[in-house]
Amino acid sequence: MMLDAIVLAAGLSERFREAGYGFKVVAPVDSIPLIVYPLVSLKASGISRIVIVANPENKHLLEEAIEEWFEDLNVRFIVNRDVSRENGYSLYLACRYVETDSFLVSMADHLYPHSIPRKLIEVGENMKWDVIVAGDRNPLYIDISEATLINASDSRVLKVGKGLKRWKYVDAGVFLMKKSILKILKNIVRERHVVKLSDVLNTAIEMRYSVLVADITGIPWTELDSLEDYRSILYGVRRKVVEEVVKEWGKLLENVQMVQSHAI
Repeated sequence: MMLDAIVLAAGLSERFREAGYGFKVVAPVDSIPLIVYPLVSLKASGISRIVIVANPENKHLLEEAIEEWFEDLNVRFIVNRDVSRENGYSLYLACRYVETDSFLVSMADHLYPHSIPRKLIEVGENMKWDVIVAGDRNPLYIDISEATLINASDSRVLKVGKGLKRWKYVDAGVFLMKKSILKILKNIVRERHVVKLSDVLNTAIEMRYSVLVADITGIPWTELDSLEDYRSILYGVRRKVVEEVVKEWGKLLENVQMVQSHAI
């Protein structure tokens, strides 16, 4: 299955920057910019081309990180000049530039091994679907009170959102989508100013699109939202995710073409 990928990196990192740490997507994690982690995992999954949605302020920082860390990464940048419209709008901007019928979507501030996108691809090869969401029944390295939750019946997603009273999975921030989702995106963008990714998924469910969950329970992943998260990733319990991802890199770097001086 040939796939492009979209990485959503247009957030303003307001809390993180207020603490004096700059844009979190380029925050160093073991001297490696955060954005490098999802890019390596996507590339190692067989992705041929990546569309990154940046904002006007962080685009040059992301370009510099990619130039420093990758020898040959096929990337196209799209700039979201109205980030107040949120990540669903960023998805809409990028989706128009995807060249494959199906594509992966990743949050830029999530750390995960390539086995998560591979799990989505595996589910996609064996089931009928329009959207597949990575869901974790027992996440160990995030704050569930801040997480997006998924209510599901077997593998069928019923609703996605924060603060759900009934839920079975936590959204891990990685998705597999078909380009047919662009029809929904166009309608939502016309109707609403703020477009959250959860709005897109819930609208797809209401319109009877096949939205499934891929169970990635047991695979370590985390996200960087706050300064406390960053400290935990560097020195606390979330560091386990970094260690697992880097261990996996040792087996996969030959397929990623990172700059030789940075090879781990």
